[in-house]
Amino acid sequence: MNFFRIFLHKKLYIHIGVLVLVTILLFFGIFKVLDVYTRHGDVYLVPNLTDLTLEEAEEKGYTEFFDFVVTDSVYSRNRPAQSIVMQSPSPDAKVKKGRKIYVTIVASGPEKVAMPNLVDLSLRQALVQLDAAGLTVKKLDYVPDFAKNAVLEQYYNGEKIAPGDEIIKGEPITLVLGEGTTLVRVRVPLVVGMDAKEAMNTINQSSLNVGTKIYLDGDTLNAKVYKQSPMKNGRLYLGDNVRLWFKSSKNFNFDKYIEKFENDSINVIEKDSLSNQHESDGSINSDDYF
Repeated sequence: MNFFRIFLHKKLYIHIGVLVLVTILLFFGIFKVLDVYTRHGDVYLVPNLTDLTLEEAEEKGYTEFFDFVVTDSVYSRNRPAQSIVMQSPSPDAKVKKGRKIYVTIVASGPEKVAMPNLVDLSLRQALVQLDAAGLTVKKLDYVPDFAKNAVLEQYYNGEKIAPGDEIIKGEPITLVLGEGTTLVRVRVPLVVGMDAKEAMNTINQSSLNVGTKIYLDGDTLNAKVYKQSPMKNGRLYLGDNVRLWFKSSKNFNFDKYIEKFENDSINVIEKDSLSNQHESDGSINSDDYF
């Protein structure tokens, strides 16, 4: 009976009421603090910062709403130094005030790297080293030598380049390689659907060169290989050229197109008619020759 008497005391209900009130106030306070901290409802659209410098972004008042963080720099001959070329989040994204905007800017000068020592390496090893250094292949030049696919010399702009020499990142290097004791023909890889860099690397790994590059619609940014000559499984001698035609992937379904090649439903390219058609309309860029 004494136990049930407790529920008859007013103090019990007063304490319970105080406890409930304190709990409600505590939750209200927490949500209010979170609301202020997260600026609930205070949303801003991220501006397009492309080609603006950080100083210009500040002049436009963007720094009052966002914090800019430079994460990387790249060199470009076609954009002003210190201008923004990439940003995250992207333009028109909805973010809170004070959000960090990560940007990549154009470096004041070209980045330089040390030329690696590729002599005596295999072709595959040399390609990996070049890619790691940020350099590209201009040409694979095969000469008579018993060491097949071994790098004998390395050239830049027609002159030998020594290991450790500084060179602008992205520049093309010519590799002189041995062709072995007997002339062999290698199988041409299928590069349809690849972008220019991937296609070039795949062709170089097969001991071949990329020859003329033809952009059918002028879009080099989104271009992928549309046709190649010779086609898949054709055979060439070491160092021979593979000609490539590119098409923009923006308005073309490459996934469906590639299925034709994987199913071997397309095995030949009308080389003469296609080359005549596009050479006559001036679509070949002389800068694309190697």
